Amino acid sequence: MIHQTTTENLLSFIHILAKNITYEAAITIVPSLVDDEGSAIWDAEKKENHCYFNGKKDGDKLLEEYLIQVLKKYENMALVLRCTMHQKYLNKRPIYEIWGYRLAIDAADIIYWENIDSEDLYRAFSTDSRTGEPIQPEEEVVYCGDDGKICGWDMV
Repeated sequence: MIHQTTTENLLSFIHILAKNITYEAAITIVPSLVDDEGSAIWDAEKKENHCYFNGKKDGDKLLEEYLIQVLKKYENMALVLRCTMHQKYLNKRPIYEIWGYRLAIDAADIIYWENIDSEDLYRAFSTDSRTGEPIQPEEEVVYCGDDGKICGWDMV
């Protein structure tokens, strides 16, 4: 499902990101034309029911400004949210949830965004991007989308 918002209301999208964060997360932002300027990784941490982006109380507004800046420059991007769950897979490695989003902006500054479904995320993370060959999925990862969740440990 494609959602739309304005640049003035992109915080609504960021609040959805925050809702999916249980403890800590890394947010990877990749514009359509990858270069050293546009790609970035933001940290997020939830404390006392408030999400801090890059360690700042007003980090949601800073993230909003950054996303708008990148969208205006590149017109579309992918965003991956990798959340720690504070649980261990087979009591060894931490379990992560991965959420993915596509964002685009038009000439009227309307922002369109959609969740990447769990099957597309799973395929992307279990395919070598250079060769297109399948690679072993991460067992400790849960691939999340509007269509449900795929647990890596069920796929190996």
